[in-house]
Amino acid sequence: MNILLLDTSTENCYIFILSNDKYCSIDVKACFQHTEHSLLLLDCALKSLHLEITDIDLVITGIGPGSFTGVRIAHSLIKGLTFGSKTYILPLPTPSIFALSYTLNNISKCNIYVLIFGKKNRFYFSKYPENWAASDSFLKYLLNPQIYDLTLFEIIKKNLYSMNNDDIFIVDNREAFFMELSKLNDNAENPFRTELSEFSSKVNVKEVTLNFKNLTKIIADCVKENDEIKKYFIDAEELLPLYIRSPDALENL
Repeated sequence: MNILLLDTSTENCYIFILSNDKYCSIDVKACFQHTEHSLLLLDCALKSLHLEITDIDLVITGIGPGSFTGVRIAHSLIKGLTFGSKTYILPLPTPSIFALSYTLNNISKCNIYVLIFGKKNRFYFSKYPENWAASDSFLKYLLNPQIYDLTLFEIIKKNLYSMNNDDIFIVDNREAFFMELSKLNDNAENPFRTELSEFSSKVNVKEVTLNFKNLTKIIADCVKENDEIKKYFIDAEELLPLYIRSPDALENL
């Protein structure tokens, strides 16, 4: 089974192809210049494995939330390359890709908080409970996680008293996270300064390091062993981005 994973919903361009036991992994910090890089990088990845796009059986793609333009670029590329073919598409919320990647890299009993910087001092936030990938609710968390559009203050306030010391924060933009945290700590009028100080001293923040090899293998195994996931396969024309907030162009109307 040949699987392509493509995600451009953050400032990085992630491309991974698994072909039996061979694979090609590309992770480029494109700084949202995905239009200039995505097609060229995908072509390089395919050629490195002596594949054509028509050889791909399944495309896993991040549907967001994240950069509005980035999500649309990946989807336009996939639609253009697979339209009219028999290639299936598995759309995954981007936070699930990050959470599953970390879970596979680190078998730990902890809650995972995923924060994707959404600009305007806000984050797209999802929580994945401990052992979520091994639970009966795996597909629910993978395919339909609860995603919120919140400030860092709202995230901490909402979860502060349920957090454990071992819990992990996975962020796509470490600089933005700590900049917002610093603003909160410096705000003399913040009624949660004591709690924030404690949180700041123990928070375990991991920048995204994606393990696409294991991620695509677990999806491939799931396809072989669990027909339920096939219900979520779609054709190219059905691919839609996941927007949690309206694009700036609509908000400014």
